[in-house]
Amino acid sequence: MNKTANSKNVQPKYKLEKLIGKGTFGKVYYAIDLSTQEAVAIKRSPKWRNKVSREVHLLRKMRYSTNIINIKSIFYTFTEKGFIIQNIVFKHMTYSLGKYIRLKKQEKRENKYDRIASFDLRSIIYQICIGVKHLHEHNFAHRDLKPDNILIDFDASNIKVEICDLGSAKKVETDIISIPYICSRWYRAPELQTWTYGVSNLFV
Repeated sequence: MNKTANSKNVQPKYKLEKLIGKGTFGKVYYAIDLSTQEAVAIKRSPKWRNKVSREVHLLRKMRYSTNIINIKSIFYTFTEKGFIIQNIVFKHMTYSLGKYIRLKKQEKRENKYDRIASFDLRSIIYQICIGVKHLHEHNFAHRDLKPDNILIDFDASNIKVEICDLGSAKKVETDIISIPYICSRWYRAPELQTWTYGVSNLFV
């Protein structure tokens, strides 16, 4: 894309650079905040009905929770056919955990493999656990926890982990039956969030 988008597509404050991810509920772009030159990620998805999406509602409830991605801002735009597009702005993080694992596997195949330090592994697993703990404390189930929905960033010698993509997340209510097949296939189990946490750690 690499051009300043017009008001039909994205708020002029941001310059979309490239598509970095896509899923069932939307696409994520690497972008630049033109007022600060800060790198951000913008998740763009259709807005259904005249109300705030469940993901935005949940993220606002979880604001400032440790190891859960925070919203920087949110705005709405229109397609040429008049459909509303929700744009959620997040800070940009270096990798998803899934991408980082795939990168390490590729390095191993090319004999450039530098194993992830055991201290870093413990830090990643611990931070994922803290993020899931905060979800549980707010009575939310992520319902699609997997390495591609876990972001990591490097700050000097430290690794920062944040759980993202809460488009499938839902408040747990004992008297309401939730759809059982929301989660990605290989991360699906009756004890959904505990199981997906374990499987994500296994990939690391």
